Amino acid sequence: MRDPLVAAGVGGIVDVGHVVGRVAGVDPGGRYVAVARGGVVTVHDADAALGPVMSCVPTGPFHQLAVHPDGKSIAVLGEDMTVELWRSDGTVHRLRGGAGRDDGAGQGRSSNFAWVQRGWLQFTADGSYLLFGETVFEGPARLNLLDAATLAHIDGVSALRSATDEVLIEDWGEGVEVGCAAAPSTAVAFAACHGDDTLVLAVAEVVEDRLRLYGAVPGRTSLADDIPGERVMGLALAASGELVVLDSDEFLSAIRWRDPAAGTRRLGAGDRLLRDDGGEPRPLLAAGLGTPGTDGLAVGLNGPVCIRGRLLAVAVEQERRTASGLGWQTAGLVFWDLQTGEWLGFLDLPGAEHHEPIFITNGIVHQDFEERTRILRWLPPHGPGV
Repeated sequence: MRDPLVAAGVGGIVDVGHVVGRVAGVDPGGRYVAVARGGVVTVHDADAALGPVMSCVPTGPFHQLAVHPDGKSIAVLGEDMTVELWRSDGTVHRLRGGAGRDDGAGQGRSSNFAWVQRGWLQFTADGSYLLFGETVFEGPARLNLLDAATLAHIDGVSALRSATDEVLIEDWGEGVEVGCAAAPSTAVAFAACHGDDTLVLAVAEVVEDRLRLYGAVPGRTSLADDIPGERVMGLALAASGELVVLDSDEFLSAIRWRDPAAGTRRLGAGDRLLRDDGGEPRPLLAAGLGTPGTDGLAVGLNGPVCIRGRLLAVAVEQERRTASGLGWQTAGLVFWDLQTGEWLGFLDLPGAEHHEPIFITNGIVHQDFEERTRILRWLPPHGPGV
């Protein structure tokens, strides 16, 4: 009997509509989309034709935005490292971050480290907690566990080790990639890179209001030890307890993050992921976009990675010839069965024929056209195993 997941297919890409403004954040479940325009942030429901759920005006410019799983609140991280929690009932809570506690010192750090990401925010998929990755003046970066309704500090980790050695990290590199396991899980994976190095790769889990950290604790095994590529390009958490990582060498690895000593399962590698068992290019891209190796242009895997049940989706990029030279465009999603490693298929992304870049966040696909943003959504199939 054929596996029910394979028989169910890979779902489809649904065109949800257009909004005026730019996507600033998506909730962990891939339903609620926060759009920023002229200082106003509005959360839209992708299940209701992008109908508005809430709107607010953050105090000032912000670096990061997180959307609560119910769509009724957002958290923003301001330039002075203040966290603001805005709720649909109009209430707002604020928490001043450590990097801004001394204005002179904070400004000095900001000028010296303007290229790094100073902090990040993420709600857990169950909606109970908010993680706040923070930089602190003249100290190691730390991770705070906050109450998702009040910003009250519950727990935290005062220092995180680098992925490559025992040095404590001081910032969040060039940006943080975050992935949540599906509700009711409280596990959140995060990674940051600097140049050709993975700065940190870890999973944080909340158990009875206590924050447990895996992979970035001094003196313990790093989750990045068995990743072949230099950089993490995408990650996702499976309900099975595995962290799936796509690296810069196009290896897909599945790590038992609670017990990294159990070894890493390699799901596939590089160009072989885009070829069948006989080594021939898979028929991937429709609308004349070609297949790997057929026209001299490169096709490869890049982040992000998304998991729904056993269904693993990874973004595919294709090299393009343009008037100004060669460039890259996200062109589709390829799918595997996470348990068996079986290739399941490919979905084209509408809009890939345009020059405007395509972004994917938690299954939400968005592409900017001047002042308007087109919103699409990957909807996996229904049925057993999904």
